[in-house]
Amino acid sequence: MISPLKLYFKWGIRFEKPFILPDRGSRKVSYMERDALFQAVDKKYPQKKQQPELPEFFSEFEDTPDLGKKILLKTLQENHQDGDAE
Repeated sequence: MISPLKLYFKWGIRFEKPFILPDRGSRKVSYMERDALFQAVDKKYPQKKQQPELPEFFSEFEDTPDLGKKILLKTLQENHQDGDAE
């Protein structure tokens, strides 16, 4: 059960002088572009890129020239990203 507390002045508590905060409402505010904000967050907190798991048959292509490997790997990555989007 929650019991409500009385306000401090109803308990007889008094302060010597009132506590007044300085007015900070008229300070200048600047905003950042949305894309710049996302870039700054990505730069400060980079996320580890997920590499798609390569299927077992990929080992068959070890003798493939580098260009062929790059094309095959790019295709696998695109298929992996398409699978995440669904």
